[in-house]
Amino acid sequence: GADRGHEAGDFALIAAADALQKSLRQNDRVGRYGGEEFLIILPGTDLEGAQTIAERCRQQLESTDVILAKGDRIKLTGSFGLVCNEGDVRMGVDEMLRRADRAMYRAKDGGRNQVVVDHMQRAA
Repeated sequence: GADRGHEAGDFALIAAADALQKSLRQNDRVGRYGGEEFLIILPGTDLEGAQTIAERCRQQLESTDVILAKGDRIKLTGSFGLVCNEGDVRMGVDEMLRRADRAMYRAKDGGRNQVVVDHMQRAA
């Protein structure tokens, strides 16, 4: 019922944050961003490196089982939208978030549990 839904949601978010943190390096940061979304910041990382880390995060989530109070198990998966400002250091935070968000929705629409890179070039 609704009770299990809320409990499951809380447990899943805690487990997800933990799994993501385990996959990151010392200077990387992860934080909750909205309802069930997390924002991960990977300083000094190129696109290839970021893809590797995102994939590691995705696999870590996928292999995490959440066990609820009554013994029910839920599986975690993550849809990742990736944006890199390496080639465009003037890109503002809002623009980066917008692009990461768009890529994440493409990952969700494409069947979830995957990493999608934002390749849109900003109009000059």
